[in-house]
Amino acid sequence: YYYVRKKTILTPSIKLLKFDKNIIKEIMLVWIPHTLEQFFTTVAMIVLNNLAVIYGEITIAAMCVANKIMTFWTYIYQWMAAWCQPLIGYNYWAKNYSRMKELIKSWTLVSTAIEIVIMILFWTFAPYLISVFSNSEEVIHIWSKTLRAFIWIFPFVSSTSIVRNTFNAIWKPLYAFSITFIRQLILYIPFLWLFNKIWQYDWLIFAQPMTEFICMFISLRLLFNFLRKQERCEKIIY
Repeated sequence: YYYVRKKTILTPSIKLLKFDKNIIKEIMLVWIPHTLEQFFTTVAMIVLNNLAVIYGEITIAAMCVANKIMTFWTYIYQWMAAWCQPLIGYNYWAKNYSRMKELIKSWTLVSTAIEIVIMILFWTFAPYLISVFSNSEEVIHIWSKTLRAFIWIFPFVSSTSIVRNTFNAIWKPLYAFSITFIRQLILYIPFLWLFNKIWQYDWLIFAQPMTEFICMFISLRLLFNFLRKQERCEKIIY
């Protein structure tokens, strides 16, 4: 009503809508990597379920329940990574690289400390959390073991998320996508096959923690190598 009567200071108009190649290019550079990331994640989950199905329905249910329980914390660490993204982006474009690195280091330490506390709580109360879904001792045992294996991602995954958000904040979406590519296709899926082949289900559920552990170091190394190059370029220019 207000738009039609033009009683607002700013009124949208179809005449002002136009396509800009540069804007579309920027949107696609963010959209395509994000879409492929979701695709790779789906492929990894399909591989995991197909490998775990031979161990019975209880194991499939165990992984589903463990993932559901961990969903709560997933939102928290994603929020923590997103919270520092504007500050990181501001310092990068202000060419204050030292402050940016200090921000990344401090926030990584804080988030990792919180993750460790959450991991200890999940480990301690795993049987009680699982008992909400089932009263069977066998089910509680298998599901608790699965949950306790999955939560080992907590000390590592937030660091990787911070690095990925950092690359998005400084407009390097392909760097962020490369981390996802390495995580899912180079590390996680091969680890699933390898761990299942050698150690079966007991180690299959540790494929993701091992992936996140290695990916954390790769991500941090990639980021700080990139920042060193930027600092050297700035010194040469000035």
